[in-house]
Amino acid sequence: MQKYILALVILISVNIYSENLNNKIITAKEILTLDPAKNANFTILSANPLTIDSLDIKNIKIMGAIVEGRFFSTP
Repeated sequence: MQKYILALVILISVNIYSENLNNKIITAKEILTLDPAKNANFTILSANPLTIDSLDIKNIKIMGAIVEGRFFSTP
């Protein structure tokens, strides 16, 4: 379970970076908790980029995404 939580935190960080590129202001309170009343936007990867060899990062597959609480799988 802790591996998945860490991966989720990593993915949230990636999404924060992406969203900040669009000049959105996001607070830690909005993004660092999961709650039924909040939107959940993140990407699900096949591996944790912090725990694999840096040369293998290019092989990580996007398994799906959660956007505003809805799951989207990759083809």
